[in-house]
Amino acid sequence: MSNLTAHTHAGNHSALSLSDAPYRAWLVAIVGHADAIASEFAYGKRKDATVDTIYDIASLTKLFTTVGVLKQIDTGKTQLQERVSKYVPSFGVNGKKEITILMLLTHTSGFDADPAP
Repeated sequence: MSNLTAHTHAGNHSALSLSDAPYRAWLVAIVGHADAIASEFAYGKRKDATVDTIYDIASLTKLFTTVGVLKQIDTGKTQLQERVSKYVPSFGVNGKKEITILMLLTHTSGFDADPAP
């Protein structure tokens, strides 16, 4: 692709000092544009990382969820003060009817941190 820069071209990443640090966490990056993968690369010393390595990203999903919700707000499709039950009616049972999108995103909904199964 013509719009790749020195930073996004995978061939330039073997010289990064990051790849020489054995205490660093694994890293896999994929740069995409439209419907194509422009570049992909992986680092990791403890175990070899590949572009197919699966990671447990746990709480990092909160960041992606927040970005997705904020995009919906930016386009006018929802608001932070909207009740979640407006979009997912079954969510509103058992005393959760008043919980808003903002409450979920800011962890102020009153849910237990680690509810029992």
